[in-house]
Amino acid sequence: MVVFDTLPPEIEAQWRESVLPGEETLLVAMSDIRHDGRFGVRWIMLTNKRVVVLSDQAPGVDGAVSIDFSEISDARAEPLVGGGRLEVKRSGYFTPVIEYSSSLGAKFTEIARGIQQLAKDEPFAVTTDIPRARCQKCQALLPDRDRNCPRCVRKMAVMLRIASYLKPYKALAAVLVIATLGRALVQLLPPLITRTMIDDVLAPDGLANVLAVDGLLPKENYALLAWLVAALVAASLATGGLEIVGGWVGSWLSTHVIANMRAQLYQVLERMSLTFHNRKGQGNLLSLVTRDTESLNYFLIDGAPYLVVNSVMLLGVLVILLLMSWQVTIFVLLPVPFVVLGGTALVKRMRVLWSRVSQNWALLHGQLNESLLGIRVAKAFAQEEAEIDRFDRRNEAVTRATVHEARFWDSSFAVLNFVTGSGIFIAWYFGGRAVIGGDLSLGDLVAFIQYLWMLYGPLQWFNQIYNWMSRALVGADRIFDVIDTPTEPYAVPGKLTIHPLRGDVEFREVTFGYDKTKPVLKKVDLHVQPGEMVGLVGKSGAGKSTTAHLVCRFYEADHGEVLIDGHDIRDIELNCLRDQIGVVLQEPFLFSGTILENIRYAKPEAELPEVIAAARAANAHDFIVAKPEGYDTLVGERGNRLSVGEKQRVSIARAVLKDPRILILDEATASVDTETEFAIQQAISRLIKGRTTFAIAHRLSTLRNADRLIVMEEGIVAEIGTHEELLAKRGIYQKLVEMQRTVSRLRAVER
Repeated sequence: MVVFDTLPPEIEAQWRESVLPGEETLLVAMSDIRHDGRFGVRWIMLTNKRVVVLSDQAPGVDGAVSIDFSEISDARAEPLVGGGRLEVKRSGYFTPVIEYSSSLGAKFTEIARGIQQLAKDEPFAVTTDIPRARCQKCQALLPDRDRNCPRCVRKMAVMLRIASYLKPYKALAAVLVIATLGRALVQLLPPLITRTMIDDVLAPDGLANVLAVDGLLPKENYALLAWLVAALVAASLATGGLEIVGGWVGSWLSTHVIANMRAQLYQVLERMSLTFHNRKGQGNLLSLVTRDTESLNYFLIDGAPYLVVNSVMLLGVLVILLLMSWQVTIFVLLPVPFVVLGGTALVKRMRVLWSRVSQNWALLHGQLNESLLGIRVAKAFAQEEAEIDRFDRRNEAVTRATVHEARFWDSSFAVLNFVTGSGIFIAWYFGGRAVIGGDLSLGDLVAFIQYLWMLYGPLQWFNQIYNWMSRALVGADRIFDVIDTPTEPYAVPGKLTIHPLRGDVEFREVTFGYDKTKPVLKKVDLHVQPGEMVGLVGKSGAGKSTTAHLVCRFYEADHGEVLIDGHDIRDIELNCLRDQIGVVLQEPFLFSGTILENIRYAKPEAELPEVIAAARAANAHDFIVAKPEGYDTLVGERGNRLSVGEKQRVSIARAVLKDPRILILDEATASVDTETEFAIQQAISRLIKGRTTFAIAHRLSTLRNADRLIVMEEGIVAEIGTHEELLAKRGIYQKLVEMQRTVSRLRAVER
């Protein structure tokens, strides 16, 4: 049984009374919206016979539902404003079953998939591994459902994980530790020296000598005074020297540690599936690689040394104070519990606020990235002001979150600052009484006050440093969360390596959907022979590109099998598979660099004659050599210095150089003029020879060289045959052809 949530005893008793003979419960889940639209608890159960909805109220109240699977033909999780609704299809119409808030959307999407399976007599297979809306430990709403709760970050575990990156630099790490601890211990010496200076040199007879006029200027112990001042100078120089050494070594170490971490993170991101990238979004990942790593770097350079030095100092100061006067020490430490408790409460709240700021920054990064990439579209539609408004809204959200964080911190810290400083007032009063009573020397009191500043100064800032640390560790936790996410299985021992592939591709009852409750492909059966060129045609959204994505294993089928050369595609080593698949996209992507580098991207070790041969085959050589710098021409960001047709021919040359066994042509001529299309078609005709080719095109004329045409309609293979065979059927393909002819005639009239 799949249990998303556990039934309370009273609801379980209510449910047992209504169970039918032979009925088996398959799934239990809770909703947070009542039938009347208010927040409240309702329960949904899937059994082997029906869908049942119960409430926390009496049976039959608040929208109780019971629907047999024999009445259901489909199900869906329909998104609404602020929530959603689970609906089932009965008698050709969708009817509502239960409502829920947006935080439970992913769970009910999975439940809808389970209803679909049961309604169609398919194996029941749903997963509880879905993004969480709340932390399982503290029940707080998660600002990002794909990562751990910022309140419950295991700081020590994260810090130990960061420390593991120091292994290659053990010697330097040891130098840093010695310099840091040495600096902390040296800083404990000046108050002791000051005490000796007062008690043994400046006021050897105690408080009475200080108050006496004749005793104001000491006439003896000039040598001892000189030595003590020299000791103060030496302690100061040692502190400064150790701080310089620690700063140099620490900055080098932290920078290299973060560089290694950033490199590892980027390697993982490159190896992640497209599903992961679609879910995370570019803005979130950019923030992760830049802002979070930089925040951690600054903390390791400045915050961590401060934390270590002052922690050692606090311990040392506390021991010295207790040895000097444990009675006065107890009094002056009275504010400490209030500071610690207040600081702890402040830190918990600040973590949430910082996480909110980070999330808003990620959204702003995404907005900025999207706007800059789409700047031509914005200008073409005169939407600059609209884009500015969108940016301003995101920017305002960042501003509001940052101001709220800063105000809360400043007001809370001011209160903590006063509470912390009250210890000094206590020390002067009780310490002064002890000096007057003869229980404490004047030097002891002055040293005591100095140590208190050393104690309370860092203690005041510890909350801020702790907050800084918490923010950095939240970022580190996000980074490690991504690093620990399983990547695509590239070189897995035991997987098949087939060189070369024959190119026999078969789909067996393949079902797949980006949203599991809304499959794009539905039980697709298709067999493509080695060396055969098939054209995939159909309306937008019919599943043509998705079919190609499954061949490349960008995604994996939800049900059924994709076979290559008779082997399940999941059993073939991913590197082996993709090394032998070439893709030419509708919108070719070129990297910043030269034309030569972009063609060589498919085969970095290729010699120049190979590159030129590939460019000739792609009808790209002539336009390349016509440019002043030839193959060394810089293409610009995303290839924006080349025309669409030029970029497409460079991408075809890249595919030719790879020499793939399976070729995917995804709308390769959709965005070019007639002359360029002819040149590209010539290049494609050379490219497809001897390769299994999947060609996707809206222009049916571009598929005239296809051996077969696969007509797709709403995720199924509707028709298969040659151009003539499909026209003779007078079905979907014939309608598509007539539609395109009509459009072509209209365009001709317009000209």
